[in-house]
Amino acid sequence: MAFPRTSTLSEVQLAHKLKPFPFIIIGSGMGGGTLARRLIQKGHRVLLIEKGGLEYSTHVLNTSRPHFDHESKDPSTPARDNEVVFQQARKPWAVKPGSTPSEIGGGAINALGGRSLMWSLETPEINFKKDPVKMAFPESVAKYLTREGYDKALRLMANSPPSDPLYPSSQVKVAGGGSLVERSIEDAQKRLRDALKDYGKDDSTADLIMNGAEFSTTDELYYFPQGAYSTADYLLDRLHAKDEKLTVLANHEVTSFITDPATAPKYMFNIRDIILRSTDGHSGTYDLPTQGAAVILCAGTVDSAAIALRSGLNNLRIKLDWPSGPPSHPPSGPSSGPQSTYPPHDDRVDPASELRQRRPNRYPGHLIGKGLTDHEIWSTRFWNPDQDSKLPVELSTRNVNVNGHNSLLTICTQAESFYLHGFATGDEDAPAKKGNTLNVMLEFESELDEASSVTIDPLTSEPRLDLHRKPLDASKKFQDALGSLARSLYDNFDMPKGEEPPQPAQGKFGFVAHEVGTMRMGEEPRSSVVDKNLKVHFMSDLFVCDLSIFPYSPMANPSLTLVALAIRLGDHLVEIHHGSK
Repeated sequence: MAFPRTSTLSEVQLAHKLKPFPFIIIGSGMGGGTLARRLIQKGHRVLLIEKGGLEYSTHVLNTSRPHFDHESKDPSTPARDNEVVFQQARKPWAVKPGSTPSEIGGGAINALGGRSLMWSLETPEINFKKDPVKMAFPESVAKYLTREGYDKALRLMANSPPSDPLYPSSQVKVAGGGSLVERSIEDAQKRLRDALKDYGKDDSTADLIMNGAEFSTTDELYYFPQGAYSTADYLLDRLHAKDEKLTVLANHEVTSFITDPATAPKYMFNIRDIILRSTDGHSGTYDLPTQGAAVILCAGTVDSAAIALRSGLNNLRIKLDWPSGPPSHPPSGPSSGPQSTYPPHDDRVDPASELRQRRPNRYPGHLIGKGLTDHEIWSTRFWNPDQDSKLPVELSTRNVNVNGHNSLLTICTQAESFYLHGFATGDEDAPAKKGNTLNVMLEFESELDEASSVTIDPLTSEPRLDLHRKPLDASKKFQDALGSLARSLYDNFDMPKGEEPPQPAQGKFGFVAHEVGTMRMGEEPRSSVVDKNLKVHFMSDLFVCDLSIFPYSPMANPSLTLVALAIRLGDHLVEIHHGSK
C-alpha cells in the first residue's frame, strides 16, 4: 500500500513555533499510540515522535506471514505467526558483560505502532484481589482498572460496543449451540478443570482468553472488520485523512531532554528542549523547544529509562518537604544544583513497605532505570499424533500455585495450528503435524528485580541491560511441582500412554516482551518515579506511559492494563490542560 506522508523536522519546528503542540508523545506503541488516539478524539493536537518509520500498515496477523495459507481449510494451517515475525524484526538490546542471563529473547520494534504490531492479542486482567504482590498499583489506579478501565480498553481494542460479546465468545454465539466450536471449547474446559482438580485446585475456572481483536463484524452494512488490534491502524487512518490534530515525526529518535528549574510549583523541574537525532542516515542532533507542552515518554521500558538517564534526571537535586522534617545529615549524591533536604526514612511516611524500610536515604530519580524485571515464564508442549483434530482452543486459569508461587496457566489445544509450526517437533520449517499438540505456559508474578537495571554505555550512549536475574525458585520441590502439573495435564488431555511428559522449561528474558519496572509508579518519590497520574514526581511537565511504569510484574499479559492506563492518562491530560487555560 502507499503510506501517507509524515512531517519533516523543519516542518514540525515551524508548526510548533507558530502554534505550539499542547502534547508531545515519544513512541507510538501500545501506550503512546493509544494515548495519541484518546487525545485526538478529545479534540487536541498531538505531535507524535517515532524512532522508526512506516514499515507496517497494521498488525502482522492481518497480513500474510511465513506459515499461513488463506485458502486452506486444513486445521493444521497456523492461524498466527506473530512470534516468528517478532523474532525477525526485533532490534535486540545490548547486554552488559557479566549479566545473568547473558542472552535475551526480546527487543524493540522501531516502527509506527511499535510492538503493538506483533503482540499476542491476549488480554487477561490483573486480579487485584487475588494477586498478592507487595508492590501493588496505587489503590485509585487499581479501582479505576477494575471498575471501568479494563472494559474501556477491551472495547477500544475490539472496536465493540458494550452490549456485544468479545472474541472469541462472540464466535461461540455465531456458531450456535452444538457446533464444533462449542464442542471444542467444552471439551478443553472439562479436561483443564479435571487436570487442576487432580493437582489440588478444584475451584478453578477455565476461561476463554479474550482477544484484543475485531474478528466479527457489526450489524452495519458493508462494514469491514480490522482484525487484530494495533495502534498503527488508527494513526495511519488519521494520516491518510490529513487530520490536523495529528502530526507524526517519523525516523527520529529522542536522545535526551534539557531541563530547567520550574518557576512553579516550587522544587520542580521542567523540560526546556527535546534533543533528537535522525535515524535514517542523517548525522547531527537537533533541538525542539517544548514551549510549555506536556511531554509523555512512551518509548518502552528500556528506551524511556535510557532517555531519562541521558538527561540526568536520576541526578537532579530537589528540595522536598517531608513529615519528618529536614535531615540531620547531608544527603548523598552530587553536590551541584539545588540542595536537597531529602530526609532519612521515617516510618510515619509509609510504615507498610518493607522495601522502603530497606532503602537508604536517596534523592528523587534514584530509581530511574532500576528494577528491570521480566516475570518468569515456563512452558512445555505435548503431541499426540493419533488424537482426533478439533479446533484450537486457548484457555487460562489464574492463581495456579506451584510450590507457593502464583501463576497464570494458559493452555492451547491444537497449538500447531494456532501458534506456529514446530510446536510438536521444535522445527518451525517442518510440515505441520497432524493430531493434537497441547501447549502449556505458566506466567509467574514477580516483584521488581532491584539488582537489574538499564544503564548507558559510556562509549556509545546506547542503553545496556545490566541483568542479575535470580531464579524465582531453584529448589527441587519447584521442579517437582512443575513436573506434577505437567503430568496431570498430559494425562487429562489423553496424550500417549507410557511416555514421560516433557518437563516445563524457562523462556528467555524478554521473549514475550513483558519487561517492566524502570520508571515505576507509586504514591511518593522516595519509592517510585511517577505518581498515580503517571507524572514524574519532580517534573512539572513530564509523564510516562509504557510498561516501565509497572510497580511489579503481574502474572497477566500487561497489554490490556497498559491500554487502560493510556486511556486514563489521556483523560487526565485533557482535564489539566483545560484547567491550565
